[in-house]
Amino acid sequence: MTTKEQERKALEQIRKIVAALGENSYLGSAFDGAFQLAENNIEDDAAYTTSYYIEQTHISELNLRHEKNKWDEQRESLERHLNDARAVIGKQQDAIREKEASTKTLADRNINLASVIDDMKKDVDKRDTEIVNLKAKLYDLMTAVA
Repeated sequence: MTTKEQERKALEQIRKIVAALGENSYLGSAFDGAFQLAENNIEDDAAYTTSYYIEQTHISELNLRHEKNKWDEQRESLERHLNDARAVIGKQQDAIREKEASTKTLADRNINLASVIDDMKKDVDKRDTEIVNLKAKLYDLMTAVA
């Protein structure tokens, strides 16, 4: 079994070999991230593989897509509920406006009726006064004759 120090030295030799191939090396591209993974394995006493990380990344992407779809569906549902609520509010506002108009019409009628009633009370008062005056004249006539 190799020691961690032997593993580190071997990793450094592999790094140098890959670096010697140049920037646009096919092997250099394939090893992108692998050196860090190897260092993590040495430090963590682990055996993480590149395929494991690829698989985990793929699973994470699928999970993210699934979550995004759920959020999109939930957002669409909330938008439908919001639009329904707006429609209900619009109908309620229309009903309120109709009630306000009806209330104003009734208030105007009440004002007109109050005015008519006041006029009628004044007319009754005049007639009451006229009746009292006529009774007084009648009394005067009846007492003058006797």
